[in-house]
Amino acid sequence: MASRRRTDTGSSNAQSSNDQPENVQSKKQKKYSYKWRNRKLKKSSDSLHFTGSFHAVNEALTYPIDFFRYFITGDIIASIANQSGLYSMQIKPEKPLKVSAVDIEKFIGISLYMSLVKLTYVRNYWSTNFRVPQVADTMTVNHFEDLKRVLHFSDNSVGGGDIIKKIRPLVEQLRDRYKTVGMEENLSVDEQIVPFKGRSCLRQYNPKKPHKWGYKMWVLCGSGGYAYDFEIYTGKADNMLADGEEDLGASGNVVVRLARCIPRNVCHKLFCDNYFTSPGLLVYLAKKGILSVGTTRANRIPLCPLKLESDMKKTGRGAIDEKTAVVDDVEISAVRWYDNKAVTLLSTYAGSEPVTEVTRWNAKIKCHERIQCPNIVTVYNKHMGGVDLLDSLIGLYRIRIRSKKWYHRLFFHLLDMTVINAWLLYKRQLKATSVGHAGRSKPLSLHEFKTHVAVSLCAAKEPSKRGRPTASGTSDVASDQVSYGKRQRPYDNDLSGNPSKKKKPNVPTPIPELRYDGLHHYPKWTNERQRCRRELCSGMSRVMCVKCAVHLCFFTQRDCFEPYHTQ
Repeated sequence: MASRRRTDTGSSNAQSSNDQPENVQSKKQKKYSYKWRNRKLKKSSDSLHFTGSFHAVNEALTYPIDFFRYFITGDIIASIANQSGLYSMQIKPEKPLKVSAVDIEKFIGISLYMSLVKLTYVRNYWSTNFRVPQVADTMTVNHFEDLKRVLHFSDNSVGGGDIIKKIRPLVEQLRDRYKTVGMEENLSVDEQIVPFKGRSCLRQYNPKKPHKWGYKMWVLCGSGGYAYDFEIYTGKADNMLADGEEDLGASGNVVVRLARCIPRNVCHKLFCDNYFTSPGLLVYLAKKGILSVGTTRANRIPLCPLKLESDMKKTGRGAIDEKTAVVDDVEISAVRWYDNKAVTLLSTYAGSEPVTEVTRWNAKIKCHERIQCPNIVTVYNKHMGGVDLLDSLIGLYRIRIRSKKWYHRLFFHLLDMTVINAWLLYKRQLKATSVGHAGRSKPLSLHEFKTHVAVSLCAAKEPSKRGRPTASGTSDVASDQVSYGKRQRPYDNDLSGNPSKKKKPNVPTPIPELRYDGLHHYPKWTNERQRCRRELCSGMSRVMCVKCAVHLCFFTQRDCFEPYHTQ
């Protein structure tokens, strides 16, 4: 395993040291005396036993849309709608765009659809040749682009020195929702790149990353990929500490801030890479009751007589050296292991023992060989990849809608992250209860889960109005209802120019979230007679549910309409 080094070029809005927050400048890092000894770190199993409560949430969540709305709540949707409407009045007071919460939900649903069905250009989803009914029947292309143009999250009239004030309200609301989920035993802190090549003072360049240009975020993740907290990098201005927190440098302070939400003294294990890890950070976390492991840079370990890399190279691959020191009543282990090159790790609970074996390819003898591997490396490799796992899941179905506004890229990234968190929470609850929605014991895949969320959001409707249905057989509210991406189409002409009925496509069974939501299910008389879609019923009917787009028996002798939507 090779240590991961990070190269930060800094943002284009780099500030001088005089612009550093006063509460950080006034703090001084504590100086410890290190006396390293040639001994092994050994911890009893009782002292490492995790005593935290690894629970999901206290709310009853059943369908995928319930898990998504647990994070993107109705208050968040209403806030986005209000701010978007206000922004529309500010930029075009003579003809502002009316934005409702339903518009925002449909906009998000269409955005999720576009991440699942990828086309090269947004307008292709409404075009003749590439039309996607689930998108085109939900909203017109002009209305979609108008909503994207006015999409806003904060009031421009409110001043402030916050660089990301345009999206700060949404960031804080999501952070609060993410933290309500019980934390796993093993956590990791790492950086995340949000791909973006537009003009922005927040844009970073890192040539060693798959996405070299973009926004940088610090993320606290569980080993399963769930993001418990995050922080958008804005430069030196975000290096803020609360009272009682020790200044550990710009990199160490990131871990200090993200670790605030970790429960104390329940044996959580926190993993970091060499950009963050230092002996001072491990001592600080240990005093807060958090055990930690991390790779580190050799120049960050003061006066530690570990073997030099040149000496270990002579010994060969698998060479191990360990030293321990007691710093402020906290025992720290420093382990250096030589693989392709030397890597140094620090820990407050894991040492070199027990030593295991790993397989490596030997280029000289052209075969695999077994070499020794210390326990600290095995533990680090097993639990450090939480943020990388989150990145890989987001990359599968990333929203790629382009926009000239820099904060829209962050908004779409937060949507992707929220869907991943909702899916992981859904899997955790399914594992705990062994019963999924619609009686499923096997969890939905991420693609299926995101599809269910998109379908439910695109079918969002305004609150029902009082009154009888209109003469056409549907109420005013349900007259433009989209039924699972299908809508009655007018008759088409055949090749000879004569009008002919187009064969009606096979309408899929509506997802349970729509079928049992109890909203806007109205019977409609049609000229077409089809088989009833209720289970165990073989009758024929001309009555169709306008929301589910399925035919159901609706007679005095046989009523399948009400049981279909309730049982």
